[in-house]
Amino acid sequence: MSKIIPFFCLLLTACATLFNGPRQDIPVTTNPPGATVTAEETSQITPSTLTLDRKQDYLLTITKEGYKTEQIKLERVVNGTSACNLLGLSILGTAIDTASGAIWTLVPENIVVTLKPLSEEEKAAEEKRLDTSDLQAQLASLAELKDAKLLTESQYAIFRDLTIHTEKT
Repeated sequence: MSKIIPFFCLLLTACATLFNGPRQDIPVTTNPPGATVTAEETSQITPSTLTLDRKQDYLLTITKEGYKTEQIKLERVVNGTSACNLLGLSILGTAIDTASGAIWTLVPENIVVTLKPLSEEEKAAEEKRLDTSDLQAQLASLAELKDAKLLTESQYAIFRDLTIHTEKT
């Protein structure tokens, strides 16, 4: 019997890494579907499943044209599988699970979001913001051409004025 207990403790080493792995699948569903969900540098169209490292918290951003942007925080919590290390008094198992990230579970584990439509005022403000950023990009392009000496100062002034006037009408 005394030889069985150490063997049993070895079996419990790094349980979370063995059973859960370092990554977790998070299903994301939106109503209406077809929204873009972004976590860090990963973007997908809903419905989808994000596969994320368990080692960190995430802030998911969900966007869809004509709807308010939603943000959902995924937080790490210690999962139950890592309790096997405590039962087995396994410092090595706890270290392995912590290093791999398997000691954590991201919550919520399933995301369902009902998107809220933008009001008419919010739609107008969004369109204005997009128009403004487009104008700024066009003016920046003109400035780059002038700086590269591909436009004279007078040509730049004419094109700048035409661009601003065209955007206002």
